[in-house]
Amino acid sequence: MGNRAPLLGVSACLLGLPVRYDGSARPSAPVLDLFRHVFRLVPICPERAIGLGVPRGPIQLVETGEGLRLLDVDEPRRDHTAALRAAARRFLVEHPGLCGLVVKARSPSCALSDAAVAGAAGRTAPGLFVQVVRAVRSDLPLVDERGLESQDVLLQFMLRVLERHGGREVPTSGQQGVEGPGSDQGSLHRALLDAVACSEAGIGAAGRERLKTWLETRA
Repeated sequence: MGNRAPLLGVSACLLGLPVRYDGSARPSAPVLDLFRHVFRLVPICPERAIGLGVPRGPIQLVETGEGLRLLDVDEPRRDHTAALRAAARRFLVEHPGLCGLVVKARSPSCALSDAAVAGAAGRTAPGLFVQVVRAVRSDLPLVDERGLESQDVLLQFMLRVLERHGGREVPTSGQQGVEGPGSDQGSLHRALLDAVACSEAGIGAAGRERLKTWLETRA
């Protein structure tokens, strides 16, 4: 892998680290089988970043008179909102070269849009960490592990990360499942192969070969 490979933030549980509230992990095959060979990965667990242990009591988004807050389920008076917002901003400041984020679906901190809001039947919202990321770095490509189950979404996300890293524009058209535009699968294959062929992609010969092989097996 090249020294200048794109920097990708990943929810630590998706990397197989046992950081969830119950001490479990949720390893993601695309992250472990492909992304770790192509990108420089930096783990992020917002709950651990604010000092919560493993295991720990669960937290949840709650609608209050002050808007959505992040509270302990068992001890609702424990409000983690300010601390987690600060941790999210600190993470972005510490990683100015970040080119994308892979986050955990349904997480009250990391969800793109599907974290349950307590006391509001059927209502969901983005996790608090993602809310801060969108406010501070609205141009950053984001995807969750459920989005990566779609090959089109996965290819498009990688393309957006490489495009951001290299400062190149790749013409695309709308695609659902990842923040940023997309295209049909054949066009995504061609655009992605073209992107990684460029030296500014920075992923190195081994990373390019891994990606090429991965794409060819799914063509």
